[in-house]
Amino acid sequence: MSFGIFSAGAQNALSLNASSTEWRLEAEKDNVQIFSTPADCSDIANGTSNEYLILKVVNANAAPVKVNFSKNVWYNGNCSNCSGDSPERRSELVVAANESLVGSCDSKDKRLKVFSRMLRQEKARKLTKFEVVNMTVQTQVNTTSK
Repeated sequence: MSFGIFSAGAQNALSLNASSTEWRLEAEKDNVQIFSTPADCSDIANGTSNEYLILKVVNANAAPVKVNFSKNVWYNGNCSNCSGDSPERRSELVVAANESLVGSCDSKDKRLKVFSRMLRQEKARKLTKFEVVNMTVQTQVNTTSK
């Protein structure tokens, strides 16, 4: 299964090993949905084996939208970013009409992925809760002339 930060159907998708093909609905507003799925993002060449939550934003509107949201993450039962508004916590994306954007293990862009845990270390911190909050959706007006 291939994913990347791309519009659905893109040819240049980056790959990942999804440990689950099921997407969990995290938030929904104004015909836009945000889903998550855990993914094994192992990098054999560099000796890392991490799990991430990969996010997918689906726009079911007939117009492009700008989506803003914050990600609250708890590791070992403690919210690591619930107070404050760091750039890593916020995501802003423009999603084309009737299209989707999907995160990727390979992407350095953290808007559509959340670190979950190191797969080879039992005592390392683990993601115990994740939520999408403060979601806003703004319809984008097409300003191009015909």
